[in-house]
Amino acid sequence: MAAIIQDTQGRILFIRRKKDPAKGKLSLPGGFINSGESVEDALSRETREEVNLEIVSANFICSAPNNYNYRGITYPVTDLFFSASVRTFDSISPQETEVTAIEFLPPSEKTMEQLAFPSLKHALIQFNYQT
Repeated sequence: MAAIIQDTQGRILFIRRKKDPAKGKLSLPGGFINSGESVEDALSRETREEVNLEIVSANFICSAPNNYNYRGITYPVTDLFFSASVRTFDSISPQETEVTAIEFLPPSEKTMEQLAFPSLKHALIQFNYQT
């Protein structure tokens, strides 16, 4: 699951992936849901762990199938996407060994070409239809 977070200028918060799969590519704050954890709690936890931001509200946008290649195994997964608001950007910083940088970018074609996974493009297109 992943969060689409916009700044006051309408740019989207992206992270640069530090590790494979898709090392160096753009992604959104997010990750896997732990056993016994709600989607909302996982979204908040992953956003804190990756970019040190506190989500105050989140709304479901869409889901999309994805293939996640890890250690030679391809896992079929379903990614869940949410638009999210944060209290403030004052504390923003890359927090995890999986994030090399944080970038605010417009959802342009150039940005879309740099995305780590096809499901991200699907979500951003759906997000643009809803806003």
